Amino acid sequence: MSLDANSRSRFVTLIAWVAIIISGFHTFLGLIQNIMFHASSVFGEMFQMMNSEALPQDVPYIFTLLVDNMSLFIFLVGFAVPLCVLVVSINFLKRKNWARILFVAGLALGIAMTLYNVGSEIVWLGDRGSVPEDLAKDFSYSLIDFERINSIYLGISVFFVAIYSAIIWWLIRPTVVREFKV
Repeated sequence: MSLDANSRSRFVTLIAWVAIIISGFHTFLGLIQNIMFHASSVFGEMFQMMNSEALPQDVPYIFTLLVDNMSLFIFLVGFAVPLCVLVVSINFLKRKNWARILFVAGLALGIAMTLYNVGSEIVWLGDRGSVPEDLAKDFSYSLIDFERINSIYLGISVFFVAIYSAIIWWLIRPTVVREFKV
């Protein structure tokens, strides 16, 4: 038994096409970025300078790991991950159940990362409710500007968590699951 075009959910088709367009564009940009990164001698010189200077003792390990592996990081984040999302999105459009599961898992990961970022910002700001004045002056922000930026960031985060949650809820509904089982 196969599904005809009328029995397929338009919502799933719309989400799949949006994901295909965004991940396809991101994959193309990532390819161009990687070509530029590896073809340019400027980046090699910059990383040589960074690696030749002694870093302070209090630099977080993750920073040194990223700097030491910048080429791999740019390849993975800029090209490989969007390419995988593109492949999943195309198969999601074809109603492959494994693609639906990976799509839901990717959205859930997006929710987790957003909540982590919001939580770490709250922990970083602590009880102050804003950034320290000396740090704000270094970045030419007033404390009010920084609080507005944080409010906007929080609003955008809540919006994306709500959208991702709604899409996950829709994709795990029995009618949609049946569409992918056929």
